[in-house]
Amino acid sequence: MMRWKVKFKSRPINTFRFHLEEVAMDFEVIGESQEGPDRVDVLLAASRTEVVDNVVASIELGGLTAKIVDIEAFAIENTIDLMSNDFPAGTSKDAIAVADVGSAVTTFSVMENMKIIYSREEVVWWRSVNRRYSTTIWFVI
Repeated sequence: MMRWKVKFKSRPINTFRFHLEEVAMDFEVIGESQEGPDRVDVLLAASRTEVVDNVVASIELGGLTAKIVDIEAFAIENTIDLMSNDFPAGTSKDAIAVADVGSAVTTFSVMENMKIIYSREEVVWWRSVNRRYSTTIWFVI
């Protein structure tokens, strides 16, 4: 097994709130670091193993097999990349804004050259709006 020495710039102490045995991690090498040719910048994705196991178990309950469990931002990026094949001719893929509107959270992402460069989740007020209007619509129907 190859060991990696990782230097965390943001929060060197208590980077993860859980024991590493409880964390599922994956990484992607972004490219050569500006700190020197002997270093690379790495994107690290981490989640509690329990969360990943619950997602896989839910998928298996539906009679399916999970091949990849991806975090939402990467799933959005991959989806937009696939959808871009059907963009009308002449449509620029240089900069794309995406709003993933959910029932409780909306994720705003900005993509540059088909890579997310900015992403922010906002807890939305839709939940209360949904309750209000769905109740209204329920009685109207």
